[in-house]
Amino acid sequence: MMNLIRGLRLRWDIRRGGAYEKGWSAFEAGDLAGAAAVWTPLARRGNASAMYGLGLIAERGYPSSPRDVQQAFLWMKEAAGEGLGVAYTALGRMYEIGNGPVPQDPAEAARYYRYAALAGEPYAQVYLGRLYEHGDGVPKDIEEAFRWYRKAADQGDEEALAILRTIGGSKLEQ
Repeated sequence: MMNLIRGLRLRWDIRRGGAYEKGWSAFEAGDLAGAAAVWTPLARRGNASAMYGLGLIAERGYPSSPRDVQQAFLWMKEAAGEGLGVAYTALGRMYEIGNGPVPQDPAEAARYYRYAALAGEPYAQVYLGRLYEHGDGVPKDIEEAFRWYRKAADQGDEEALAILRTIGGSKLEQ
């Protein structure tokens, strides 16, 4: 429960701006070195959002620092340990697809997605729904898949809405 509370607090930190937001602006502009310069001191002080950002940078790499999936994984684990739901989603994706040194393990992906999905992360809800829909790492269960898609759709997730239209048919009206 404490991790969930910290995760919600961190979401609030992101929304209100500040140093993290400066790093995010640099990241979106393609200035990964600039983003890393802003986020590194924040991450060292325990800011999970900055840890997540550094994980994204490590996963992609930039000219002065090559792509390092192992470092990305470590940053995501640190951020997840602080309760940041989106970091759990990123870890789930790494396990789902098998990313570099992270082995493909759909059951482990489902575990990470479930934590993030329960914390309200819509991407994790969609990804977990897909695992249930196809029976990857979890028992195949269309009703459970539908439940997770619905949770994401209720938050306005367009991908979930499209999936529900495809597999849900009349259930969409419920």
